[in-house]
Amino acid sequence: MSQKHTGKFIVVEGLDGAGKTSLITDLKDLMLKLEQPFLLTQGIGGTPYGMALRKIVLSPMGADLSPEAQCMLFMSAYRELVDTTILPALMEGRWIICDRFHMTTYTYQHDSQQLAMLMLLGTRGLLPDLTLHLDVDYVTSQKRKALVQSIPDHFDHASKMVFDKRRKHMLEYIAKHQSSETILNIPTHTGGTYNDVRRTAIDAIMTLREATEK
Repeated sequence: MSQKHTGKFIVVEGLDGAGKTSLITDLKDLMLKLEQPFLLTQGIGGTPYGMALRKIVLSPMGADLSPEAQCMLFMSAYRELVDTTILPALMEGRWIICDRFHMTTYTYQHDSQQLAMLMLLGTRGLLPDLTLHLDVDYVTSQKRKALVQSIPDHFDHASKMVFDKRRKHMLEYIAKHQSSETILNIPTHTGGTYNDVRRTAIDAIMTLREATEK
């Protein structure tokens, strides 16, 4: 990624039930309070094209696609999002708050044999300035999901074994990329409250903002 921009790219990651929706809402409120120009988006579904591809992959037809085919569709959506939404906003100096990005791709398309190459093509090498990963275990995730009325897709029908595998991949991504990316791992199931999670995330963003203003 060679283009210079003045905005900041913040990604919120985590498996279902981790609390991403609540945190993203609070980060939106923070941006408004700081009078910081910003944009909310999501890794898959952030553009009309991406939403169309998302529906295909999440449909019963998408469940039969090979890992490579799924990954290529997702990366096509990412490329459209980066080119038409994220990069222009960053060039304007806006802060991006994105629901999922690299880590989710690594986790859900992990079986693709060409994953690294496809991720690079899809994102043009764009890396977040800050990734907030909300870690959650299976029991806590299931309890929280039971409180939300939603229509499940084939990715949602995950056994404990599948969930634990995805969580392992997320933590593996952090371990592999901690030296090249700024990633904050925030446990959400170890006895703390949501306010603790929120405060930790906001402190990280304020630190990024202070560093930007120097």
